[in-house]
Amino acid sequence: MTTGLTEVQFWVSIVSPFLVLIGWMVVYGNSNRIAKRSEAYSIITKTLDKVLALDKRCADYWLAEDNKVENANKWVAGTLSEISGVRSLLEMLEEHHNFKNKSELLVEIRMAATLNAEKKSELSIQELKTKKQEQSKALNNTMKNLYAYYRELHN
Repeated sequence: MTTGLTEVQFWVSIVSPFLVLIGWMVVYGNSNRIAKRSEAYSIITKTLDKVLALDKRCADYWLAEDNKVENANKWVAGTLSEISGVRSLLEMLEEHHNFKNKSELLVEIRMAATLNAEKKSELSIQELKTKKQEQSKALNNTMKNLYAYYRELHN
């Protein structure tokens, strides 16, 4: 009877550490996956906030009465600064989370937001409305791309 008990104790002492190691590997892998997901969510949320702020900034400019070229130049500089913030966040996604559409989205945002800003005074009301719609469409496309990317990343 002591021999049977000794064999069981022997196998338990060998198997237990392996089970603990396997359990820790599963826990570590899961916590690492959750941390990466949380990081991607945080970056995407910050990017979306910047895109929404940029959309409001563009709406304020394109639909405003002020048509001075000096104000247009200041507005373009400020807008490019905000787009630079979006670029930084998209670069983080690209480097750490394999985001592929950074360049296309940035070109689309920049063109939609700043193209012909200095010529605003020469545009008709209909052309201004069309410009604002194109700009909103580009920023909405950016938001859809980021959401689709996040869903794809964690399915």
